[in-house]
Amino acid sequence: MDNHVTHEALAGLGKLLQGMNENQQSLAAAIGVALPHPIGKKEIGYWLGLDRVTLPPLLQEAMLNSRAFEEAVSLGYIRPTTDGRLVWTLGSKTLLAYFLGRLFCGDHGRYSERKRCMMWQLGSGTFPAKALHALFGLNTLFDLRRNRAEFSLPEHFQMVDRLFGE
Repeated sequence: MDNHVTHEALAGLGKLLQGMNENQQSLAAAIGVALPHPIGKKEIGYWLGLDRVTLPPLLQEAMLNSRAFEEAVSLGYIRPTTDGRLVWTLGSKTLLAYFLGRLFCGDHGRYSERKRCMMWQLGSGTFPAKALHALFGLNTLFDLRRNRAEFSLPEHFQMVDRLFGE
């Protein structure tokens, strides 16, 4: 018996799965039921024991560096709660705002010769404040980020920078 799978067989399997996906979507729409996750959309999900961390599609699409998010999850910096939210385990909300600013807007640190420290430089991306506030249960993330622009980076910023390979 040959275990070799042909390209045609894989293509046929792909069409079958796509058809099943479309049928499931049609059936759900016909009976007025919302599917738990958008089928056919990219989903970023990471398993933590029995828990899964999944981001809403809006955040998945806006994220600049999914590897940094994955690393934060695997190191336990981000954990799921029983109500479906996420919690930042490093304590500082300002450090979370810095991480999210890097993740979604391209924020970064730059050294100031005059002040002799690393300064928070805002990136050019759009900060998805409403979605992040809902996900983390904090409504101050946008203001924390905006108010720290051009000020020194938060304590332990190096932990965040390492997630981005710096």
